[in-house]
Amino acid sequence: MPTQADVLIALPVYNAEFDLRTHASELLDFLKSSELGWSWRVVIADNASTDSTEEIGRQLAEKYEEIIYLRIPRKGRGYALRTAWSTQGAEFGSKVLAYMDIDLSTPPEYIKDLIDPLVAGEADISLGSRLAKGAQAIDRRLFREITSRGYNFLLQFFMGAEFKDAQCGFKAVRADVFRELEPQILNDNWFFDTELLLKGQYSGRKLREVPVIWHDDPNSSVHVGATIREDLLGMKRLWLQHRPRSLFLKIFSFLLVGGLTTVASSAMFYGLRLAGVNSFLANTICLVVMTFVNIYLNRRFTFGHKRFLWRSESVALVASFIIYWGTTTGGLLLAQNEHWSGTPWADTVLVFILSLVGTVLKYILFHILFRERKVS
Repeated sequence: MPTQADVLIALPVYNAEFDLRTHASELLDFLKSSELGWSWRVVIADNASTDSTEEIGRQLAEKYEEIIYLRIPRKGRGYALRTAWSTQGAEFGSKVLAYMDIDLSTPPEYIKDLIDPLVAGEADISLGSRLAKGAQAIDRRLFREITSRGYNFLLQFFMGAEFKDAQCGFKAVRADVFRELEPQILNDNWFFDTELLLKGQYSGRKLREVPVIWHDDPNSSVHVGATIREDLLGMKRLWLQHRPRSLFLKIFSFLLVGGLTTVASSAMFYGLRLAGVNSFLANTICLVVMTFVNIYLNRRFTFGHKRFLWRSESVALVASFIIYWGTTTGGLLLAQNEHWSGTPWADTVLVFILSLVGTVLKYILFHILFRERKVS
């Protein structure tokens, strides 16, 4: 094997005496028999194991020149990856750093799909996904399915994650990208993966999601309760640091902008009615003014676009005006047919309530018009 390896594949292990020999050999056999188009090395990152993992790892390294055994005295899966990627990646001049779980829940057959986009420069980070279109999770326990989907939903809703599965133990990153991101990643355990992905996304790196077939390991040593707590604390830390443009913040900003413009429109409407302007003309004047203000504020603050988007914004102006003018004018017409009192105060309250009716439809419209780029 060459002293230089284009790709370094880490196998983080902790007390893996029952899996290590069989699965490491299986992975090696696959890599040797495949036409990959790039050179590689495998590093066993022993995460302070207390069983016979160290002995087995050293035996494998002695038997196969393609395997390196690395004893890491400190626990933490993220720390094991950080150490293996930093030290061994530098030693072999690797351009791509990857890892996969030792249980091979994701079969080695997907390695080429994971690595090739990075080698070709088509992506910066690639991740296996059990939730992407075409993926499949086999024999997965219901509790783990619920917690995993719940966690990924929280990432998308609060953190603005553009990927579907943060937890699949099958990922790769370009070495130069990792060197830039590594000092920013504070977690050294299970949240390490998520932090790498989010830091990459927030810094504008291109993520590639690879749908995989994944087999649940009933002997997994992951402590779900402790992992959930760690993940939630990690999300809180990153949210406070980055304030990502997530669905949560979009909805909050949209409601805030909508509330302020609706109150302003109602105040303007009330003033026009007191001045003797009839309700239909007053409503139209207010909608023309506030539709422009509302769309500008939502485009700028809710969806984060500083420049004017001619096509999207023009459609939004027309559609928003139609939505609000239709609901408010229609409501006023119906009210008059029901012997509505027609006082300025009563008309203002009615228009205010009717203005709230179109909010959900308008948010959906804006989300479509100003939607952002997603992970490929």
